[in-house]
Amino acid sequence: MTAKTAMTAKTIKTTKKIIVGYDRSADAKAAAVWALGQAARTGALVEFFFAYEWPSWAPASRTIGAAPVWPGGETDRAVNGMLDEAVANARQTHPGVRTKISIERAGAAGTLIERSAEASLIVLGSRGHDDMTGVFGSVSIAVSAQARCPVVVVRGEAPAGAPVVVGVDGSAPARSALHFATELAAARSVPLRVHEAVDRPTTELAVAGETAQMLVVGTRGRGALRGMLLGSVSQHLLRHSSCTVAVVPASS
Repeated sequence: MTAKTAMTAKTIKTTKKIIVGYDRSADAKAAAVWALGQAARTGALVEFFFAYEWPSWAPASRTIGAAPVWPGGETDRAVNGMLDEAVANARQTHPGVRTKISIERAGAAGTLIERSAEASLIVLGSRGHDDMTGVFGSVSIAVSAQARCPVVVVRGEAPAGAPVVVGVDGSAPARSALHFATELAAARSVPLRVHEAVDRPTTELAVAGETAQMLVVGTRGRGALRGMLLGSVSQHLLRHSSCTVAVVPASS
């Protein structure tokens, strides 16, 4: 493959599809706005995604599990209506962005991890409503650790022109994070700050994020758990950063 062909292939990948978790909460709406803005810059399709699991039910006298009992049409219509509303709003605010909806009757984390293989980016709000709180709270940790594409967790409103800050340590995940951050900052015409934190990386990056529009970090596994755990720095920033955080896998 020539350098030109490789670049073309990479461009196709980066403009393929952005999956945004949506549940009508304020944080999910902020995630949708961010995803639509990114799609407008890259030409990506935005897929509004919702997943839910319905509890199984079985009589007490039974000794084997019953098949799952799924909700009636009213619930399905409500979920479809919510996502249709999001698409309608997107067409008003970002008429040039292609959109679609996706509903999965399955666990959100596992589904998003699986779907990450076909996405260029997954975007989540930092919190959500009711059952979706886990999707955009603790589940964002699991998705960020195992996704095959970058995962952006949107939080707060960035000042106009605020920089993108990327944490580096010379590792393969950090190099991928640097590449992602460079492209993002260039697309938004904002400064890029490369931060090599040695002594107290968590604290130093958190402070740097106070004036940034985004912190970008890589994933870090340990031994047999490689790919299953986030590094302590990434995990802390996802939970406590005051700005949006992007977690980038080494393979992206």
